[in-house]
Amino acid sequence: MPPKIRLHLVLHDHQPYGNFLHVFEEAWERAYRPTIEAFERHPGVRFALHVTGALLEWIEAHRPAYIDRLAKLVERGQVEMLGGPFYEPILALIPRRDALGQIDRMRRWIASRLGTEPRGCWLAERVWQPDLPEVLAEAGIEYTLLDDTHFPLAGVPRDEPIADLWTTESRGIPLRLFPIDHQLRYTIPFRDPDDTLDYLASLAERGVRAVTYGDDGEKFGLWPGTFDWLWKEGWLERFLSRLEETDWIETALPGATASGLSPRGRVYPPTTSYEELGEWALPPGWQRARRELLRHLAEAGLLEEARPFLRGGHFQVFLARYPEAALLHARMLAASRALAAAEERAGHEHAGARRALYRSQVNCPYWHGLFGGLHLPVLRNAVSGQIVEAERRLVLAGGDLEHLVPGDVDGDGIADVLAGDGPGRLVLWGRYGGGLVHWTRWDLADAPFDLVARWREAYHGDPAPGAQDGDDAPGGRENGVPRSIHEREPRPGRDLLAGAGWDRAPRPAGVERLVPADPDPELLQREDPERAAWFGPVEILPGEEGRVVRVVRRGPLRAERRVAWSQAAVSLELRHFLEDPPPRDRRLAVEWNVACPAGARLLVRAPGGTIRSLDAGVPLAAGRAMEVVVERDPLPVRVRLRPAIPLEVFTWPLRTLLRTEDGFEGVLQGICLLLVARPGERSIDVRAELGGPELDPDPADP
Repeated sequence: MPPKIRLHLVLHDHQPYGNFLHVFEEAWERAYRPTIEAFERHPGVRFALHVTGALLEWIEAHRPAYIDRLAKLVERGQVEMLGGPFYEPILALIPRRDALGQIDRMRRWIASRLGTEPRGCWLAERVWQPDLPEVLAEAGIEYTLLDDTHFPLAGVPRDEPIADLWTTESRGIPLRLFPIDHQLRYTIPFRDPDDTLDYLASLAERGVRAVTYGDDGEKFGLWPGTFDWLWKEGWLERFLSRLEETDWIETALPGATASGLSPRGRVYPPTTSYEELGEWALPPGWQRARRELLRHLAEAGLLEEARPFLRGGHFQVFLARYPEAALLHARMLAASRALAAAEERAGHEHAGARRALYRSQVNCPYWHGLFGGLHLPVLRNAVSGQIVEAERRLVLAGGDLEHLVPGDVDGDGIADVLAGDGPGRLVLWGRYGGGLVHWTRWDLADAPFDLVARWREAYHGDPAPGAQDGDDAPGGRENGVPRSIHEREPRPGRDLLAGAGWDRAPRPAGVERLVPADPDPELLQREDPERAAWFGPVEILPGEEGRVVRVVRRGPLRAERRVAWSQAAVSLELRHFLEDPPPRDRRLAVEWNVACPAGARLLVRAPGGTIRSLDAGVPLAAGRAMEVVVERDPLPVRVRLRPAIPLEVFTWPLRTLLRTEDGFEGVLQGICLLLVARPGERSIDVRAELGGPELDPDPADP
């Protein structure tokens, strides 16, 4: 019999704020509920559980009896609750005051509902920064969990088991660290239970005293192929039974081990995360190159020896890869600063605004790996909406918002515009053509210009031969066992790739550009090689009066744009002017990109007064128009564009080819509208309005 070994089973249950309610329901029925019920049937198996705040709020509202059942498991010593920031932010991305506030909110929730104080915490995406011991210690946290891939980067020798317990510190403030075993993440629940026990026996023979498994609770029934494997074929029942009957394995609570086991040594992990995230942070070409290198090393038998030297990027790299994420992050930080200043003046917390701010800090829409994230409008819009809600509540409470007219909103060294005290609020993006990248009516809780470009990802690759779903269908099995989504590399089918378009620049609105004399929306929707040049840096200067700026373009052609907004900031006047006439084979146009759900329609009013209703989901030439209205049902805000003289209108949908845990799908981000001047003309004037169902006029014109 092997020597005794402690096994820490740590489950992390997470649904982001703003996700569809049916996803919460499905995750509950297929994973969270049956997993807890299985542990209730096996009282001899201890485990630790982390449940993020949005999911806890859903459980309280829809499954309140679960709270009492969980409290009983805590009371009988079978489960230890982990704390952490309530709405699952990346701690490295939020201000210290917000980090402490979010952790305290989770601590108070657990104490009031479950009668226990969390000693450890779960780090979102296990993103580590060397100064975190100070933040976590101030919040009352004694330990956290990191992937074992963090530890070779911290200098742990090759022959030293990366297990048990370690310690680190920052400026003399200590924190204990449990390594999450990489192999256990791939055997549980994706291998036969005896395979896991054999692996644990090999660790025990090497002198390992404790080993930690920590991973997503969604793997226990929600990931492709796992529901049948765990619940119909009984994997979890077999696994828990084997643990209960195995004398040399003790399932332990990590808090007890943190108190009773001496650390193996001191480590100083660098800024990093788990291996897969580090790869996803890299640009697509580097991702493919890294995988190819790993394959060659594996064939040569050198992979494990070389792995510590093959780290990818860290989480903040996503803010460089995706400018939309960087801007969302900058808006959140601006709201956080304004709220902190208002609370300091008032001498008390603005509870509603702070709850909205905390919700806006959930990590999912700030990056992209396998689960949609930034590319999912429902998540991105929920976070953007909570930033707006925090601003709205702050103004109603007498606070002041940040205004930069102009100023550097996102810290990239180029002037932008951030303006509006409501109900309208807007951002013009200096680095990307001075385009309108955020414009909201918070009284209607909608921001129709918050959309993401069609960035090409490493997983797009080449089309799969034959099948529509690629060459690796979801839920595939190997030797009768479902494979982890990390072990599959599906490719999109030819039809999906053929219908996809790619962008080389973001998709703001209200930017002047030149287009071919005879624009073809079918071609322009694929990949427009001339477009990116018009979405580079511009100079934004204050206008001659308030609520006016000048956007000065030095190239590709010299041009200027005057942007003025109403006092309520729900209407804009834009005047675009080229210094020289366009070339004979080109025409001046203004590009408007509008976020839309499926089923959106265009109302186009021709010069004669005729109004046509057109499907916004197909490429089309809509003819000359005096007015274009984008109907975004069921979203409440309509966008109305009224050129000073009739312009030709061309439009096409913007769809992202997205990989999820279930395969590939095309996600509609919005539509592109081109308002095109007559040949030779050098100027375009447009009035833009945000309105409700009746497109109510703005009483305070610019």
